[in-house]
Amino acid sequence: MPRQGTNAFEHLVEEFLSGYFAFNPTHATALGVHEYDDRLEDRSAEAIAGELRRLEDFRERLDREIAPESLSDEARLDLTILRSKIEAQLLHLRTVRWWARDPGYFSDLASWSVYSLLVRPTTPWPQRLQALEQRLRAIPRLLAQAREHLARTAEEAREAPTHGVPRIFVEIALEEFEGAREFFATAVPRFIAEVTDPEKARALQRAHAEALHACEEMRRFLADELLENARGEFALGRETFARLLAAEEHVLTPIEEIVERGWQELRATQERMREIAHRIAPNRTLPDLLQHLAEEHPAADELIPSYRRRCEEAKRFVLERELVSIPDGDWLEITETPPFYRSLIFAALDPPGPFEVGEHPTFFYVTPVDAAQPPDRQEAYLRAHNVYAQVSTIIHEAYPGHHVQSLHVKRCPSLVRKVFAAGTFVEGWAHYCEEMVLDEGFGREDPRLRLFQLHEALWRIGRLIAATLMHTGQFSLSQAIEFLVRECYQEPENARREAWRYTRDPFVLVYSWGKWQIRALREAYRRARGAAFSLKEFHDRLLGYGEPPVSTVGTMILKETRGGL
Repeated sequence: MPRQGTNAFEHLVEEFLSGYFAFNPTHATALGVHEYDDRLEDRSAEAIAGELRRLEDFRERLDREIAPESLSDEARLDLTILRSKIEAQLLHLRTVRWWARDPGYFSDLASWSVYSLLVRPTTPWPQRLQALEQRLRAIPRLLAQAREHLARTAEEAREAPTHGVPRIFVEIALEEFEGAREFFATAVPRFIAEVTDPEKARALQRAHAEALHACEEMRRFLADELLENARGEFALGRETFARLLAAEEHVLTPIEEIVERGWQELRATQERMREIAHRIAPNRTLPDLLQHLAEEHPAADELIPSYRRRCEEAKRFVLERELVSIPDGDWLEITETPPFYRSLIFAALDPPGPFEVGEHPTFFYVTPVDAAQPPDRQEAYLRAHNVYAQVSTIIHEAYPGHHVQSLHVKRCPSLVRKVFAAGTFVEGWAHYCEEMVLDEGFGREDPRLRLFQLHEALWRIGRLIAATLMHTGQFSLSQAIEFLVRECYQEPENARREAWRYTRDPFVLVYSWGKWQIRALREAYRRARGAAFSLKEFHDRLLGYGEPPVSTVGTMILKETRGGL
């Protein structure tokens, strides 16, 4: 078959995405693709083998059927991204094997598959009820597949312990399945109570009872059987880390250079913080000043209201200073993080999918204080939500961070870039905004805001160093926690939660790396545009590409600029 151009590529993309959504229906729902709402992931050995064959087939077809030189620039960008995503998925399924090593992978699927149907009225009521019933009925099957994979992995690891189930994954999953159990026990019945058809209500109640029982059984399995046999290592290993980073994020920089840049930025940021701290309180050490200022925090019952007030301040500033366009659909609701998501999340954004039709809210989740924790741990948690740190969090998550970013993605014409997002772009943009908004004058140059903005940057740099060293076998979990406390001035409890996250999220380097890439691209664009440079125009152009790896879109932006000069 002769290789073809843009039209053929677009058809191939649609065919690929149909198979991708069928294998990942929970992601499809989150994106706003609702043809798969009544399905739940199949993670049987047969289904995984079938997906591996499908990915390999499409990889060959892209090479065989598509002529890159005949594509438009944007289509070539999509081709590059699609090829990389196929490589990344092959690595995840065949090499990393979260489905065989991480019970939390299944907690995420079970919880989010149902939560995504309840949180927004995105489809007609009868369709949502049918989808909910089908997914609830499928949860016991999914969790049975999980137990089979995990038990086999633990057994096989007797001969090669490093390839087994990591104990930390089981410990995290025990918390997550407790959250899932609470979610199924409380949130789902409230939804079912709204069903007026008695027969449909009974069917949902039966399906709900089966799903709740499956979660409870899964938690018992983890605690009574898997935990004592979980002796694997969480680290990806140097080779897998580098291959996956290249495929997911187009970051080809050698690991040593990534870590070296991290240490340089860490020391420079610490020095800037010490200088500012000396101006604020000459007689206090930096860690002591951070502790002192962090005591200015809301009470537990005022936590979410305080975020709502400050969010409005940030939005007004972005509009008044014309930092970036805020497209139509700006509907933000600040609310509590769902219980099943709280073990690893401090604050996070949950926008409607880019394919969603109509107006739907974006949820800005803030994890509330856990009243079951001892008072000292509750106080430590509230200090992390102090009035200065809140500003960076709001800029990052809402205005002009992830929320504004998601509104731009909805307008992106590319199917590939609506489905597949790069962390260097998504988190890099939001983290870049924390610094940029203060640089533009938010807070009237209050040094306390700058100090905490730099503190946020510091522990993102700490993430880059710690997670990279953890997954290349140079840091243990305890060493990472100690590093975050010592070098990033983190509270021990928050450092523990952070390091736990890194075991399952190896590429938290994307925050700092993406920020540095965007900042460098902005300066290159400023030089190219000269007196015609506009910060808003640069931001709008950047966000107009969706969420591809920053390195790929940077090349296109500068090429367009040179062509227009």
